[in-house]
Amino acid sequence: MIGWSGTAAGWMGFEGDEKLCEAITKATGIPATTSVLALNKALDIFKVKKLGLVTPYLDDVQESIMKNYNAIGIEITSETERHLRIVKNSDIALVGQDVLETAAVVRFGPVQRVFNKNREPDQWSGLAKSSNPEPDH
Repeated sequence: MIGWSGTAAGWMGFEGDEKLCEAITKATGIPATTSVLALNKALDIFKVKKLGLVTPYLDDVQESIMKNYNAIGIEITSETERHLRIVKNSDIALVGQDVLETAAVVRFGPVQRVFNKNREPDQWSGLAKSSNPEPDH
C-alpha cells in the first residue's frame, strides 16, 4: 500500500485523490490511498453519519470541507466542528495540545465529550460508538 498524506481533497473534492491513487496504482501495481480517502473508508466501514472535526483552516476552507462531507451523507455542523483560522502554514506546527483539547469538544445530541490526555484508549473509541453502530466486518 502506498499512502499519500495530503488533505487538500477534503476541501477541493475527493475526485482528485481518487484519480491520483488510480494513477499511482496503474504506474506501480501497488494499491494507493490518501489520508482523506482512508478517512472516508473508515467513515463508511463504521457507518458514521455525524463527524466532529477540528482543523487549522480558515473559514472558506472549513466551509468547503463541511460541504464535501455533507454531500456524501456525513453531517458536519457548526456544533460539531472547530477551526483555528491559522493563516500561515508553518504556524500549524506551533499549535499545542492544550489548544487542540479545548477545540475538540464534539457534540452529538445528548453526547458531549472533550478529548484530553487523561482519557483511557477505550474512552477515545467510545466517541464513535456513542453515536454510530459497530462496523459490519
